[in-house]
Parts: sequence; C-alpha cells; structure tokens
Amino acid sequence: MEDIDDGFGEGDFTAEDLGTGGAEPELMSPMAFQALLSDLQLYPDIVQIHSLRQHLQLSLSRDGLPKLAYAAFVECLLRIAFVHLAVYGSNVQQEAPSKWMCLWLFALLSVRCQTLGP
Repeated sequence: MEDIDDGFGEGDFTAEDLGTGGAEPELMSPMAFQALLSDLQLYPDIVQIHSLRQHLQLSLSRDGLPKLAYAAFVECLLRIAFVHLAVYGSNVQQEAPSKWMCLWLFALLSVRCQTLGP
C-alpha cells in the first residue's frame, strides 16, 4: 500500500486510513474547489479570487500535485476561515482559539448545507 504524505512527516497514513477502502483518494481540481465555495456562498462573500488563488497555490505547491488531496482541501478551507475571522471577525472571533474558529466554520457549513440542500 502506498503511503500518502499528510504533510506532518512522521505518522503518514495510507488510503485505507481515509476510509476509501484501499483505493487511491480522489483529488479535487482548483476549479471544482472554487465551485464548491461558490455553492456554499463562501466565494466571493468570504474569500476573494486573489486570496483563493493564493491559498490554493500554497497547498498545491506543498503537495506537488495539480489537484487537491484531502489534507490540502481541509487546509485550504480552514485557512480561508481563519483568515476571514482574523481580519473581518468580531473582537471575540479575532481573539478566539483555533478550536473555536473550526467550530464556527462547521456551524456555518452546517447551516449553508441545510439551507442549500443536497
């Protein structure tokens, strides 16, 4: 089984660890990621095109892949949320620990997914 680099060096995981049944994980194109953010009304309301391209470029260049793997997908999504809260959030959101920022993102995604449907 081929190891997948999770970006943290030690403790790499395999495709089986991702719940893909041993198959290679699917990759998401940058355009599909932008479309997802648009569908969730995060683009252009929360992240602008220039910032989105910067986040994607950082993750893609780190992995050396033309498309986003799962870890890069999560990294981009969290980075977008953290930057938004740090710049545009309330005083409480700006000073919140990363765990709270993650919870804010999960709550936002939960509401948007329920509102927009499948």
